[in-house]
Amino acid sequence: MTIEERLELFKEFTKDGEKTNSILGDSSLGKYVSNLTGYEISVATKLLSQANSIFELTDPDAVIRVLRFFRSQKEFYADNTTLTAHYRDDASYILKYLEFVCYYRGVEMPNVEDAIKTDDFSINAIVSAIRSTGLIYEDSLVKRFAFSLLTKPFVILSGLAGSGKTQLALAFAHALSETPNEQICTVAVGADWTNREPLLGYANALEKDNYVLPESGALQLLIKAIENPNDPYFLILDEMNMSYVERYFADFLSAMESKKPIRLWETKDKDVPVEIVLPDNLFIIGTINVDETTYMFSPKVLDRANVIEFKVSYEEMERFLNVPANVNIQSLKAESDAVGKAFVTLAQKIFEKQDDTMKITLLNFFKELKSVGAEFGFRSAKEIYRFMGYALTCDDSTSKMNKDDIVDAAIVQKLLPKLHGSLKSLKPVLETLWTYCFEGDAPELSTIGTVLPTGEETASYRVLYKNSADKIFRMYRSAIVNGFTSFSEA
Repeated sequence: MTIEERLELFKEFTKDGEKTNSILGDSSLGKYVSNLTGYEISVATKLLSQANSIFELTDPDAVIRVLRFFRSQKEFYADNTTLTAHYRDDASYILKYLEFVCYYRGVEMPNVEDAIKTDDFSINAIVSAIRSTGLIYEDSLVKRFAFSLLTKPFVILSGLAGSGKTQLALAFAHALSETPNEQICTVAVGADWTNREPLLGYANALEKDNYVLPESGALQLLIKAIENPNDPYFLILDEMNMSYVERYFADFLSAMESKKPIRLWETKDKDVPVEIVLPDNLFIIGTINVDETTYMFSPKVLDRANVIEFKVSYEEMERFLNVPANVNIQSLKAESDAVGKAFVTLAQKIFEKQDDTMKITLLNFFKELKSVGAEFGFRSAKEIYRFMGYALTCDDSTSKMNKDDIVDAAIVQKLLPKLHGSLKSLKPVLETLWTYCFEGDAPELSTIGTVLPTGEETASYRVLYKNSADKIFRMYRSAIVNGFTSFSEA
């Protein structure tokens, strides 16, 4: 049966031929899908590239993947001006084609509502799943990590050795992966890494048609991610600063922003492509420790990531010592592939929230940071708004992050990491930034002892940004003691 004949059947099925012509037009949805940014565009494009029109798709599940956003992303198509008015308004009518496909092929109509409901990403469920492994993290830390990965698929975990940085990365990845062994690749960065070969392999100079795959499995993971664009894949780089990051990770850093493919070799091969792109469903997590055996990150690296610092509080250590937990991450995996798919879909959405408080705070910090050459650019500002959008929209827990918590996280993850220098240059800047962390008056930073005051000592002050104030205080004390300070060493 020709496409035209199927279209006539669909007109009869809907009892509204004029409406069908109006919406479906030339019987192809490709022109509409090409206008979408994010969501399931990569899947829709791949599917439609295999058929001249949506009428040629043979699998009802494939049609669901192309059309899912009509039902689940109401905010998007209501606000998206790139789609014509009748196309937005008649999204539910377009979905009627699903019913037609199933009717025409004599199969049961999938329950789209149920599918979308189970696909909803739940940060509350992820927090509970990670807690069930025996790991001890504050809920806010897991949320910051999740929303940071959604904002930008490159997150750096910094802090005390043995504080659970790698364990959080693994637990989170397991919670979103139905097949963890295939979707997660953990790589221990070596001190001798001087180029990209440990991650991307190399073309054998002695054998023209032979490409040597990396033992780390990183390139293989990228290839799998491209072949399965709906599922999340996680590349965890452990001890990322054991070597100079720019030496082995430069291609990744460039591709993150340019979206251009990384050239691998000149030979066409069924197993190793000539070039490879960083797919949207690849999430890169790096962990770092700071000591005499490691290297500092350059601003280029820090500017492309959210940096989340790990600390162990007295209460957390007390709880652990009272009941030492047996950690079992290997038993943790996604209840279904829908969980991971929902995370990938969310990561491709555009959630940007602008807020007057955020704007004023960003401008205040920009002015002070610029005075010492540590200001942020347009990219960081946009990512901060994006982080706020995810934190306000996707937090389904009872103890949600409020706006002050979100601004606090943005400051300590995106603005402070690049700040480093001598006591002479940073002392006035740190003292000013300290005051921005309070509502109204702030205690004099220079008069505080070696421990940040709590309880009655701060009863007369209201701290807006607790984590930022704590970090600024530690950087200030480090500068006083050592004559120099940096984010990672304080």
